[in-house]
Amino acid sequence: MTNPAEFEAPVILDRGRHRISRHDIDPDCLKVLYRLSAHGYTAYLVGGAVRDLMLGRKPVDFDVGTNAHPNQIKKLFRNAFLIGRRFRLAHVKFQEGKTIEVSTFRRKQDEEELAAEREEEAARAAEAARAMESRGPEAEQEIEEAGASAEEGSPEASTTRQAREEPESNGGAERVDG
Repeated sequence: MTNPAEFEAPVILDRGRHRISRHDIDPDCLKVLYRLSAHGYTAYLVGGAVRDLMLGRKPVDFDVGTNAHPNQIKKLFRNAFLIGRRFRLAHVKFQEGKTIEVSTFRRKQDEEELAAEREEEAARAAEAARAMESRGPEAEQEIEEAGASAEEGSPEASTTRQAREEPESNGGAERVDG
């Protein structure tokens, strides 16, 4: 039986065995792939774009898989935003609203990593609670009003509730400077 933390090596086809050309890949996606590679990370074009290119179709979007962790990606791209709570992704934003989604290779976590993740989540929850306490009674009133409005289906309350449930995501993106 194999170790669940081990990965099966990706199948890499040499140029003669596929029809994908760099000319068919979005130039901004190539920038992401090249920058990750230039900084010593492994990076692959992944997902539906690969399927579409293999079938001779024009992809709608491009995704990248890498061994760089989200914070490492954030340091390489000043136009990167981290999203997600449990499994963080980097969205590298370009002109005209184009986004290249960059994910870190997944593997099964061991018990030590799971325990550390639980501790981090508990610390974030405690920090959020302290922040709410420091805002005083008016913050509690805002939450109560949002909860009451949510029952009525108010879009404002829905946004407030979502922000409360996902405080780290900052509405889906985290600004990265530098």
